[in-house]
Amino acid sequence: MIQFVKNKSNRGPLGEVARRLPRTSDEELVSVIIPAYNAQATLDDTLNSVRSQTHRNLEIVVVDDGSTDDTAIIAQRHSAVDARVRIIRQDNAGVAAARNTGIAATSGRYVAPIDADDLWAPSKIERQLVAAAKDQGKVGLVYSWFAVIDQNNSVLRHEDGADAEGVVLRQLLLGNFVGNGSSALILRSAIEFAGFYDVGLRASGCEGAEDYKMYLEIAEQYEFAIVPDYLTGYREYSGNMSSDVARMVRSRDVCVDEFAIRHPELRDAIENGRTRYLRVMIVRSAREKRFVVAAQLFATMLRQNPHGAVRAVIETVKNGVTRRRKHHSRGSGSRAVGNFEVGVPATRSSEQK
Repeated sequence: MIQFVKNKSNRGPLGEVARRLPRTSDEELVSVIIPAYNAQATLDDTLNSVRSQTHRNLEIVVVDDGSTDDTAIIAQRHSAVDARVRIIRQDNAGVAAARNTGIAATSGRYVAPIDADDLWAPSKIERQLVAAAKDQGKVGLVYSWFAVIDQNNSVLRHEDGADAEGVVLRQLLLGNFVGNGSSALILRSAIEFAGFYDVGLRASGCEGAEDYKMYLEIAEQYEFAIVPDYLTGYREYSGNMSSDVARMVRSRDVCVDEFAIRHPELRDAIENGRTRYLRVMIVRSAREKRFVVAAQLFATMLRQNPHGAVRAVIETVKNGVTRRRKHHSRGSGSRAVGNFEVGVPATRSSEQK
C-alpha cells in the first residue's frame, strides 16, 4: 500500500528551486488525474474536454475506483485513439485514494485533477500555466471560475467569481473560493508538502471536503493565482457527493478544526467561515426543496449563531424571489443558459507518443 506523508524536506518555495527546470509553458508536462467510480454516464464527455485542451503535453490517467459499470470500457476506448490516456484499476477506496494513486503514477511538475463528471474549457490548462509561470516557485495553485452544469452539459448558472490571489489562507478559511475539485492546477511539490489527499476523512465517515483540506494545506506555504474566467463546468445533481449536504458540513468541520489548533490567530476567520458555509448550505437545500435538511442546518446555526441564522432566512427568501423573477422573465422555457463549450479531441495520429 502506498503511504503518503507530508514532505517536510521540500518545504515551500525554497524546496521548489531544486525542481525548477528551464522550460516554456508549451513544453510543460501536466498530469491530469481523473478518479472515476461508476462514471459511465459522464466520463466520455469529461475525457473529450480533457483531450481537447489547447495545451497538448498532457498525461491523462483515469483511476477506475472499483467501478461495476462500463467506466473502464469507456476509458479504454479513449486510450485506443489517444496515447496520452491510460487506465489504472483499483478496488474501491474513495476519491482521495484514487487521486493519490493517479498522482503517484505520474510525473508532471503540475497536477490537474478533474472529477469524472466535470468539464474543462479548451484553454483551461494553457491559461493556468501562463498564470503559474509569472512567479514560479511561489505559486502553488492556480484556480479559475466555474459554471454549474446539469446532466445535459447545460449551464445553469455562473458562480460568483473570487479574486483572491497571493497569500490567501485567511480568505480560504472564510470560504472555499476555489469551489470544487476540478478547477485547480497544482504544483506537484505543493501536493507533496500537503501530504497528498487525506484518505482518513473517508475512513472516519467524513468524506467530502478532501479538496478543501488540500487547498488549505497548500495555502499555509504557497501563494495562489487566478485565471478570472469560467473555465470549468461543475456538474451539480442529486446523487453526487456534494449533494449530501449534511456530510459536507461535517467533513468541512473536521478539516478546519485542525487549522484552528495550528492557527489560533485565525480563529475569527474559521468561525465566520463556518457560519457562511452553513448559510450557503441552507440556501442550497431550500433551493433544491430539501426542506428537512435546511431546517436541521438552520437549527444548528440558530444554536451557534442566531444572527447568522436570521441572515440565512433573509437570503433564502431573496434567492427564491430572484429566481422567480428570472423564471418569469424567460417565460416557461428551460432554466439553462446555454451549453458549456468544450473543444474537439485530437485523433491518435496527432497525439502518438
